[in-house]
Amino acid sequence: MNLVDPDFNLQEIFEEKPRKNFPKVFDFLILILFSLLISIMISFQKSYLIPELKLNEIAKEDIIAPFDFETVDVKATEAKKEEASRLVNPVYLLDSYKYTFIERKIKDIFALGRDFLLRGEVKKERLAVELLRDGIKNLFEVEVNLEILKFLVKEKFNFTLEQTILNILRNAYDRGTFLTKMSAYNREGEITVITKDGKLKDVKIEEVLDFMSFKKYTEELAIQNGLREDSAKNIAEFCAIFISPNLVYDEALTEQRKRESAERVYPVIMKISKGKAIVRKGDKVAPEVIELLSLMKKKASVPLPLPKFLLYFLIILAGLIIAFPFYRIFQIHELSPRKIQILFLSMLFLDIFLLKFSYFFLENSKYKEWLPFAFPFFLAPLLISFLLDRKFAIFFTVLSIVSLAIFYFESPELILYAVLSSFLASTGGNIYGKIERYSIIKVIAIIILPFNAFLIFTLTALKGNFSSIFNLIGGMLSGVIFSIILAPILIPLLELTFGILTEMRLSELGNSEHPLLKRMAIEAPGTYHHSLMVASLAEQASRAIGANYNLVKVSALFHDAGKLEEPQYFIENQEKDFNIHDKLSPEKSSSIIINHISKGIEILKRVKIPSVIREIVQQHHGESLITPFYQKAISEMSKKGGMPQESLFRYQGPKPQTKEASILMLADAVEAAFKSLPEWDPETIGKMIDEIITRFLDDGQLDDSGLTIKDLYLIANSFYRTFIRFYKQRLPYPGFQFQKESLSIQ
Repeated sequence: MNLVDPDFNLQEIFEEKPRKNFPKVFDFLILILFSLLISIMISFQKSYLIPELKLNEIAKEDIIAPFDFETVDVKATEAKKEEASRLVNPVYLLDSYKYTFIERKIKDIFALGRDFLLRGEVKKERLAVELLRDGIKNLFEVEVNLEILKFLVKEKFNFTLEQTILNILRNAYDRGTFLTKMSAYNREGEITVITKDGKLKDVKIEEVLDFMSFKKYTEELAIQNGLREDSAKNIAEFCAIFISPNLVYDEALTEQRKRESAERVYPVIMKISKGKAIVRKGDKVAPEVIELLSLMKKKASVPLPLPKFLLYFLIILAGLIIAFPFYRIFQIHELSPRKIQILFLSMLFLDIFLLKFSYFFLENSKYKEWLPFAFPFFLAPLLISFLLDRKFAIFFTVLSIVSLAIFYFESPELILYAVLSSFLASTGGNIYGKIERYSIIKVIAIIILPFNAFLIFTLTALKGNFSSIFNLIGGMLSGVIFSIILAPILIPLLELTFGILTEMRLSELGNSEHPLLKRMAIEAPGTYHHSLMVASLAEQASRAIGANYNLVKVSALFHDAGKLEEPQYFIENQEKDFNIHDKLSPEKSSSIIINHISKGIEILKRVKIPSVIREIVQQHHGESLITPFYQKAISEMSKKGGMPQESLFRYQGPKPQTKEASILMLADAVEAAFKSLPEWDPETIGKMIDEIITRFLDDGQLDDSGLTIKDLYLIANSFYRTFIRFYKQRLPYPGFQFQKESLSIQ
């Protein structure tokens, strides 16, 4: 067979059509709607009746916290603030002017001494020292003892000594001085000093000088400057004369820093656990009890807390949007992506609704330890796996883990049980096939039940407590029984609601006992036989290219249902020597043939054939030309010098949009053409198949089909092999001569 023509422009014929973008704006709106509904469901909380109590009233009953909540522990917070304020160092200002004043006075004293010695008016040292002492006292109000003055006179008040003393005093005053450390506001630890450049510096209290440490410090500095020990002592004594506190307490700044430190303290949060006694019967109602009751009333009066709702809404919406890349799997299913999206989100919402309901029910139940195991976590993934495919079920399980974690975050073993059970249902849900409806019951009873029992045993063993194992297994059994009852009811309901075509449904539709097929066999036997042959051809071709062969087969059985309205107008139902179209105009004949599509759709709607099959039936002729009647019209109108309107002789379409619809179109055409062949030899059959497929390609009927050249090659060869198998020459029956005249069979 030669399907490849060098003149074909393959790029134009098979250029991949842009996929419809999914999700679209409407699909985003669906996500937002379901995110809102799920967030409301998760955030919704029960209302509680909180009693009214007055201060100092005697409580008439125990009041227990009905839920977990948090409040600020005022006493602990205030204590923490006081502690933070206490730890703030007192702030002292380092007064640099004190040293400047002392520096000027020492320079004047040394200048006076040098001037006095330079004049040499007093020869005796003792008298000179006494006169200097009196002069310094009168001029500078500084009393220097005679031993120190003797040392200064001996050193002749030299500039080097003067500079050494000033350097020592500068270093001492830079450290900061108290008259006594007993006057400091923080006698231990640290103080904060505002330095000369305006910066705050934390200083340990032992680093600050007072009268005693001042003398010792200045003496050490003098020795470090190379002076003898006796000279250092004299200098230290002289420096001590000028000690003056230069650290001034800044009360305003200290208080400001204490306030700031207290403000930075986070409130102490006190968690009130559900079940904790707020006040006991007979106790006096204290102010803190009134505050707790007020908080409980505020929380209980808001069934939908806004911050919680917004948080869940954003998390859920973000999660669904992040999952968009996985929505590509929706594109490869016959069901529309939007319907699958709505099915997913509806199942998720229903799952969360039931979880929320059970959570409220179990909240104060004495069975809350084992009753959660009665929830059929596996049922939704199992149904999705059964209705669609395991990859959809696994995707759903991943999405539902978030809701499980929200409700049962305090019970990790239950979350593990639910997740593993759901994954088993997702991956093993089709182990017994999908042809029979009770196979889902077999999966639950034979696969899921033992696995869940094993999980419960394992989790109980890990906890090391077998006392509740029978309760847990009993709860699980009740959930399994509930699922066995509910699953067969939900499957047809979901099929009908979402137009899902399961293998079970296709098997039921393809049964020869279907009322429409039985009617066709009686009222239009030729059409019925034609449909059977087309179904066989289409099924084998679908298997060859990996298309949905069950869907194509069932669609082929119903593809000519519209011929039931007027079966006599279709050649397979006519007698051998009579054709009713010989008496009709080409336009009338074409109209009757074309209308069998729309009439078929109406019939299929009446008998509730799923929309997926109806769409394939509507597309199985595409916009192809009814060549015999068009040629007849050309022949008739050419005599009048005109041309017929081609659109009157074309089907109304649309062109096949899927591989399945395209296979049905080709199978329908080759089966009809096969019956018109004068001889059924392999070469003729091959040429016929090649010519029909090529004609559809030339006419553009396969432009939107998604078929590739390889697919067409496989389809053509499948048709060929099927025809050869069907119509092999049989051995002659011995003793019979079928060509001779015999009795007429009426």
